[in-house]
Amino acid sequence: MPQLLSMPAAGPSFFAHMSKAERLLSYSLLSLITSTPLSSTPLGINEDPGDTPQQRNGLLNEDDGAWCWREGCQDCLKLTKAMQKTSDGLQIVADLYDNHARRTQLATHDAFKSVAHPYQLYEGIVETHQSTVSRYKDALKLGKSNDEMAARCETVLNITMAEIDTYHDQKVENFGTITREYLDGEIHFYKQVLHKLKAARRTFDALRFDELSRSPPKQNPPPLPQPCPHVYDSASMRPVNTAIHKGIGALPGKSQPGRKGSLLGLMWVE
Repeated sequence: MPQLLSMPAAGPSFFAHMSKAERLLSYSLLSLITSTPLSSTPLGINEDPGDTPQQRNGLLNEDDGAWCWREGCQDCLKLTKAMQKTSDGLQIVADLYDNHARRTQLATHDAFKSVAHPYQLYEGIVETHQSTVSRYKDALKLGKSNDEMAARCETVLNITMAEIDTYHDQKVENFGTITREYLDGEIHFYKQVLHKLKAARRTFDALRFDELSRSPPKQNPPPLPQPCPHVYDSASMRPVNTAIHKGIGALPGKSQPGRKGSLLGLMWVE
């Protein structure tokens, strides 16, 4: 009976990182169109010292708060509101990734782990089966075999084979059920993500995009939800532009000592 390998923990970790990336992109878009530094977001991202209020003057017009230096610019007003809705949609996508990592992925890994090590459970049965076969072969070689010994060995072997056949049936049922449920869950999850992304994309369609100019954008959007601490690092984050400048020129596979290897990792402050 083969010893099955344990399931890797890369699945939940991948979706947690995807949630972090989608949330950071949402904050970056919101910071861009509102001319607000990322330090005002719940993530506690540090403001770039070079980004002074004087440099941010003129990025929003005074009439309707659109992301434009021209007063009454309807095109930029529509763009601002569409990007706000995109930011909201990305937050929902980030929540979906986070929930998928915490619930569905972990539950699937636990289910696989519960059936991935059958040898420990059936080790005694396998050893009994092998020992019975070995003793019967030894008895044949020594000429000590008789009908009574053969009947006893056959009884033991029938019992052990029955248990092994039971495991065989359970393996087919368990792994088939878990894998089907996993695929169904992934399909449902990606349908939810696709639905939210399509909804954000429809905001830029001609008719809906033109309707956005009828009202000003939200000047004080509600604070975005803060990620749970046991998924995200507790350290604060660097501004996006600082992280990008530090990431330019970095070679793949190389990272600064004490930092995460990815470009996204450069956004975290030690």
